[in-house]
Amino acid sequence: MKKNSPIAILKKYAKFYKTKEKYVTHMIKLDLIVGSTQRMTELTLEAYWFYFRELSPLERDLKDIRNFVYSYVIKHQ
Repeated sequence: MKKNSPIAILKKYAKFYKTKEKYVTHMIKLDLIVGSTQRMTELTLEAYWFYFRELSPLERDLKDIRNFVYSYVIKHQ
C-alpha cells in the first residue's frame, strides 16, 4: 500500500483517533470520499474505522477491505 493512497491515510488516522465519531468528523473534513451522500460517507468511514481499529490482524488478513466496507454499509443503512 502506498503511503499517500487514500486507504493508507484512512488507516493512519484510524490508529490515531480513539473514537469513531472524532475519526469520522475529521475524515469528512479531509474530503477523501467524494461522490456520495453525507450518510453514505459517514457509514463508509465508520466501516474503515471499525476495520482498522476493532478487527484483529488475523481477521483483517482473512477479510478483503472492499468487501468488508461494502457489507458494513449495506448492513447499517
